[in-house]
Amino acid sequence: MIIGLSGKKQSGKSSCAKWILATFLKYTNLVTGAGVNEAGELIVEYLLDDGTALSEKVDIDKGHFLLDEIRPFAATFSFADELKASARIIFGLSYESLYGTDEQKNAPTHIKWSNVKKLLPKKVAEQFERENIIIKDGYVTGRGMCQIWGTDICRTIRDDCWLQATIENIKQYGGSISIIPDVRYPHEVEAIQSAGGKVIRLLRKKQEDSHSSETGLDNFPLEKFDKVIDNTNFDMSELCKSLYFALKEFDALPFTIQG
Repeated sequence: MIIGLSGKKQSGKSSCAKWILATFLKYTNLVTGAGVNEAGELIVEYLLDDGTALSEKVDIDKGHFLLDEIRPFAATFSFADELKASARIIFGLSYESLYGTDEQKNAPTHIKWSNVKKLLPKKVAEQFERENIIIKDGYVTGRGMCQIWGTDICRTIRDDCWLQATIENIKQYGGSISIIPDVRYPHEVEAIQSAGGKVIRLLRKKQEDSHSSETGLDNFPLEKFDKVIDNTNFDMSELCKSLYFALKEFDALPFTIQG
């Protein structure tokens, strides 16, 4: 089953994806412990061959041998996977600017804004300049390049380019549960549901951003999502508990969590 996660920037989408992976790690007995801390980091505990206990933070974007082990059961996919891969190759962006922390994604790259703005409609360029979110010291941030390349350029040419690439990857994967933590547009919601999947909308909003990749579902009726979780005032344990009950309702988990 495909599980799509939707919400504003820093609404908890990535944390939910990590919790699902942590849950499958525990289910398959590959670790002695796994969970998501309040910072939204996936923490795993496991034993080495010599019996040494190890606690480690796992970056799901960089990959890890434990994630490879549970891939037949659960894996994450992103509409931004092909986007980021192409941006890294074409524009020479660093790994950190695309997959790093929020601070690294919001740091200026080597791409000059003066070169990028020539490719954009005047109103779009002026909007970016007014908001001053993706432009730092005359250069575009990594997050900004993903927005511009992914939406303002590629999706202008073919609206569903990233969607079709992701769905095709999931078909080839064929695992138990496929997690897409970056559902941003109505046609993405509908495509997941048409494929038999479910989409969860998270309502926490920490930062305003008027780019279409952040506002694309603002007017989408909440009742058209398969589940809406108002996590505005939730801590991580409350969010994970709500997510668990949603997944059980969808019959997406092959196990029950006690307690």
